[in-house]
Amino acid sequence: MKSISQLTAFIILCSLQSWAIATEVKTENSIIDWAEPNSIKEHMVYKLSPVKGEQTFAPNVVLSDPNLSENFSEIYLVRSESFEEGETFTLFITASYMDTKWRNYNKAVTSKDIELEVTTLNKRLMDCSDKNISAGKKRYEEQLALNIDFIEIVDSMATNLDLTLSNQNSGEGDFIEGDSRESNSIKNSQAKNKRAEMIKIPGSYFLAIMRTLKLE
Repeated sequence: MKSISQLTAFIILCSLQSWAIATEVKTENSIIDWAEPNSIKEHMVYKLSPVKGEQTFAPNVVLSDPNLSENFSEIYLVRSESFEEGETFTLFITASYMDTKWRNYNKAVTSKDIELEVTTLNKRLMDCSDKNISAGKKRYEEQLALNIDFIEIVDSMATNLDLTLSNQNSGEGDFIEGDSRESNSIKNSQAKNKRAEMIKIPGSYFLAIMRTLKLE
C-alpha cells in the first residue's frame, strides 16, 4: 500500500477546497443519479496541477445519503496521476459533528477487514448556535485523507465500499511528550467517547471515476 504524506494530501486538499467552493452551487442545485456512473461522471472536475499532475475530482458523496450529513459534510474521491507518484486515489473526508469533545477519528477499515491509513490534515472548532452551547456541545471538524489502492477501487466497482471510520486507536502513541498523568487523562477521556461511523460509497461512484481514464 502506498502511503500518503501529510504535505501531499494537504496540497490536494487545497485544490479540492478551491474546486468545491467554485462548484458548490452547481452541485447542490443539480440532480445526481448516484446509481448511474455517467450521471456521476458529469459532475466530475478535471484539473492539471503543477505539483500533482492530472487530477480528477469526484462529487461529494454526502449528497447521496442524508444519513451521512449527521457526522460528515464532505466525502470526495480524488484521482491523481503524476510522473513521480504514478496513479493514486485519495478519499478526503471532512467529519463535522456536534459533541462535547473531539472524536479524533484515526482508523478506517473496509468490510473485508482491510485497514486504510488515515492522515489527519486539519482540525477546526466551529461556531455554533446558543442552543447547542447551552447543551454543552460544540461543532467539531476533522479533515482526513485516506489512501486507497487501485485494487480496492476495482473491487468496489462491482459492489460498494463499506467503510468503518472510528477512533479505536485514540491515545495510542499520540502523546509522547509531556506529563504522563495528562496523557493518561486524555486517553481515558477518549476511551469514553469511542465512535464508529459507517460510510457506504456506491460502486457506481468508483466505476464513474474509472471511466475517466478513457479521456486521457
